[in-house]
Amino acid sequence: MSNLSPDFTLPINFCANPQDAWTIPARFLYRQPGV
Repeated sequence: MSNLSPDFTLPINFCANPQDAWTIPARFLYRQPGV
């Protein structure tokens, strides 16, 4: 995930807290072609 903004970091327990995943913009998780 080196293509993300340098100031954008995932919490250590991100995968352990799916309820917090919605707080992350979808564009960071699903990069659509042409965007």
